[in-house]
Amino acid sequence: MKQKINLRLGLIALIAILATTAALTFVYYNIFVGRVRMDLATNARMLSGTGIFQTAYEKAGGNPDAIDLSPMAAMHVDGLRITWVDHDGRVLYDNDTNADALGNHLDRPEITAALAQGTGESTRTSSTQNMSTFYYALLLPDSTVLRVSTEARSIISVMLSALPVMVVILAVIMGLCIVIGHLLTVQLIRPINKMAEHLDHIDPMEYRELEPFADKIRSQHDKLLSSVKSRQDFTANISHELKTPLTAISGYAELIEAGMVPPDQSGRIAGQIHQNADRLLSLINDIIRLSELDHQ
Repeated sequence: MKQKINLRLGLIALIAILATTAALTFVYYNIFVGRVRMDLATNARMLSGTGIFQTAYEKAGGNPDAIDLSPMAAMHVDGLRITWVDHDGRVLYDNDTNADALGNHLDRPEITAALAQGTGESTRTSSTQNMSTFYYALLLPDSTVLRVSTEARSIISVMLSALPVMVVILAVIMGLCIVIGHLLTVQLIRPINKMAEHLDHIDPMEYRELEPFADKIRSQHDKLLSSVKSRQDFTANISHELKTPLTAISGYAELIEAGMVPPDQSGRIAGQIHQNADRLLSLINDIIRLSELDHQ
């Protein structure tokens, strides 16, 4: 019983720890993602506010091939990728890669949303690097789109990196749960052990929850004692009942063996032996029926 209680307490603790860890990781990661998106939106608005992109586009007369990209060369924000896209999806500038090497971005969800609604967001996760790239696109007054992006670890990567610490914490907490579970088990079992030793002297205030159980045991105990007493009485009675006819039969048999029965009394003696034999058979049949009832 102690082992079962300890095992179940440990299992409950393990499930609670894993569920809490997963929930906290999910909650804090969502907070982190919200902060990343907010920072991207702030950076996009700050870059838009400089007017560099609008000025370059106006000077080129809307001709992508005539845009002077030299003013953008001085822009640098750690960990931030800046991409400038024309209204037809052509990449005009990228601070990380040569724009001519990039394909058309009109199919990018954040670009499509920005052209239609003014702003757009999306997240793409790399299954090989366990990294997520967050994008924020902002529609500029000249109908071009400014997109900023940054990389961050995915939730799987965060959980994997925290796994060693989680294992240590889990081991410590499980150890504490085992110790506490053992103490609780001992405390739970103690009243039952005391009740077994002093069934007739149970304090109802101390063992209130066990009182119905104790009443049931007392009732069954009383029934058992009553049954035992009835069996003892029955055994004593049946022994006496069996002894009487057996004694009579034995006495008559001794008289016959000794030749002490007159011929005119032999019929009566035989009748007495037959009567006592019937009595024995009747008692034996009663015992057999009672035995069959006990086994039902």
